[in-house]
Amino acid sequence: MAEEVGLQDDCALLIAHLYTENGAFAEDRHGDNGCSIGILQWNLCVHEKMSVKRWTEKNPEWKDWRFQVRFYLQKMAERKTKYKNIYVAIESWNFGGRPWYLKKVKSNLEFAKTLLQ
Repeated sequence: MAEEVGLQDDCALLIAHLYTENGAFAEDRHGDNGCSIGILQWNLCVHEKMSVKRWTEKNPEWKDWRFQVRFYLQKMAERKTKYKNIYVAIESWNFGGRPWYLKKVKSNLEFAKTLLQ
């Protein structure tokens, strides 16, 4: 999937980012009091002005991990193009401007690399 959007060189870092966001790679994990969905923890209350429950009733494809990962990769490709830097793209995902967030993502990088072996 990452190859489709030109992010194949960033796979380990993106896996570390998703692990930081979700902690379990679970497509059915709802965070932020029912606002953030799945593997990517995309905040639907912010972006779509509705809860995960309501959003997935209208958009059941969001329950599928493959759909979530494709959505994430497309958004990250757009952000990498916009910011010209994968690290800035990751920071912009959820906690832009908070130095501890990128440090936490980087701390999960070795784990992410083992998943790619």
